[in-house]
Amino acid sequence: MTLMYSVLRRFIADEDGQELMEYVFLCAFIALVGIVVWQNIVTAIGNSYTHENTQVEGLWASPDP
Repeated sequence: MTLMYSVLRRFIADEDGQELMEYVFLCAFIALVGIVVWQNIVTAIGNSYTHENTQVEGLWASPDP
């Protein structure tokens, strides 16, 4: 445990660790934006499909028996 603590402390004190953390935060931000955008795209496609399906169903007429 002590070895892990000393490695972590050295990593935080080193300036290369700061640069790496900036890239980690940037990647996390891009991933979150991608998830939000993807959810909006899926919702828009679903709404469009539902609208078109409703329009097509309105065109159908039951045949005479």
